[in-house]
Amino acid sequence: MLTVSQNQETLLARMLSVDDFLLVHLKLPSSVGQASSGPTGTYHCNLVSRKSNRRCVISLHRDHNQRDFSLHELSFLKNFSEALLPLLDRHAQTTRTLCTAHADNEAVTQGGQQLQREFNDKLSQAEVRLSLREKEICLGILAGATVPELADKLHVKNSSIETYLKRAGAKLGVKGRHGLVKWMTGVSQTA
Repeated sequence: MLTVSQNQETLLARMLSVDDFLLVHLKLPSSVGQASSGPTGTYHCNLVSRKSNRRCVISLHRDHNQRDFSLHELSFLKNFSEALLPLLDRHAQTTRTLCTAHADNEAVTQGGQQLQREFNDKLSQAEVRLSLREKEICLGILAGATVPELADKLHVKNSSIETYLKRAGAKLGVKGRHGLVKWMTGVSQTA
């Protein structure tokens, strides 16, 4: 017969290896609960999902004074978790992406601001007005980003980036990435 400690290790191993949504329902007796750091004599319901190397876990607890989770509640929680856990994972991924982007932006802000000032000065001198998105695309290209990188960053298709670049190029009288760079550096396009 397995001890409580062995049961917990087996359950933990199962939770770590899960590839699908998992609902774990436990009732910890007061004596077990007192030995652990968690609440005593409680009912536990853990909803677990795994995506690549990340796991999302939502834990619900009921005190021993309350009734245990019913089969209907467990079924509802399992179905609910299949919608909620992917949203939670997406939120976490978006938060990580925003934090990374913010850190990256701070690292290149100084150089990016200089490029933006120079680009805006050139636009003013040429008396050309670009939309915000066209400016964003041009600055990204001038900063060395590729079309697929910009498309991924801005969550649009590559063809959309190409379209914005063509519109900006038409207003500036240049064609493509190289034409934009030459325009920015003041190199003649007729050579």
